[in-house]
Order: sequence, then structure tokens, then C-alpha cells
Amino acid sequence: MSKLLLCFGDSLTYGYGVRPPNVWHQVIARKKRWMIINRGQNGDSLLGMRLRMEHDLLQTKKDACTFMAGTNDLLSGRVPAQVAADTESLFETIADNQPQSCLIIPPPAIGWMAERSWDATADYMQCNLGLMQMAESLSLRFPGKVVNLFSGFMDLDQKTREALYLDGIHLTEEGHQFFAETLLSDPAFVTI
Repeated sequence: MSKLLLCFGDSLTYGYGVRPPNVWHQVIARKKRWMIINRGQNGDSLLGMRLRMEHDLLQTKKDACTFMAGTNDLLSGRVPAQVAADTESLFETIADNQPQSCLIIPPPAIGWMAERSWDATADYMQCNLGLMQMAESLSLRFPGKVVNLFSGFMDLDQKTREALYLDGIHLTEEGHQFFAETLLSDPAFVTI
């Protein structure tokens, strides 16, 4: 029987701007022969995820779960420490409900691209600093359960990294492919 993986998050989980078969979790589904439940919602915040968690995640049959959030909260100006605390609280509930789970730290924002496509007033540098802080604190809090996608993207040279983005926040099909390959090589994901 095939594993049933539920992916919970925002537009980076939903697959904004990419054909559904090319979203990261669908790439993984084909490689691993898993079934996917996509519970990503465009524009969602941690509060929105908290409100829909019971129905969209806790009451849904699954064998494993991924959770990725924080970018929208940071871009809206929320304090990074509070975003990390809210993410920790949500993932604690998820992990208690589904031991086979992992927390994914989102990829960085590319400020100059996002300013043109989304919001010229958002502080993309502050968002990236917040994602780095989340990666550090949540990796300590949940050892072996965090995939630091932020670092995976930052390890690429600038030109290669920028080519993986549609608009500075969302990924191209190639970006989703890199996302999937990064997950498939990370022990925190492999063990779910």
C-alpha cells in the first residue's frame, strides 16, 4: 500500500503559479509512489492555519505530514520571535497528532524580484532574517524533524537561486524540482 502524505502550509505548499503535476510534493509522489493530500492555501498565515488545522489536518487520515509556514507572517511585519513561537506551537500539535512529520523552513525571498511582483513596501531582508532565526530556534526545539530549505536555497550561487523563482517568493517548476530533491536527501524528511 502506498504512503499517504499530507502537506500543510501556504502558497509554497499549494504550488502557486505552477502546474499541479510539477509542485514539489507531486514530484515526490511520483518518485516515491506516494499519494498526496495538498492542504496548502494561498496567502495563509499561521493564524489561518491554526483555524483550519482541525479539519484540514488533524481529522484527515494520513501516514505522514509536512508543515511549512511563516513567510506570509514575516512579510506582514510580524515579529520574528513571535512567528517562530507560533510555528513551534502549531508543529508541536502536529507532531503530537502525527509522529511521522517534519517541519520545513521556507526558502528565502528574493527582494528585488518580489518588490516588482508583489509589494514594494515589504521588508524582504527582515523576512529572510526571520526565516534564519526560525531555522535556528526550531532546529534546536525539534532535532531531527526540521528540513532547512532556506539554507538549501541560500547555498546556491545567486544567479542559480534567482532562476528558481517566479516572482521572488514563489518557485518555478525548476524551483519545485530543487525543493523536492532537497527534501528527498534530508534525513528529517526521509525518516517520515
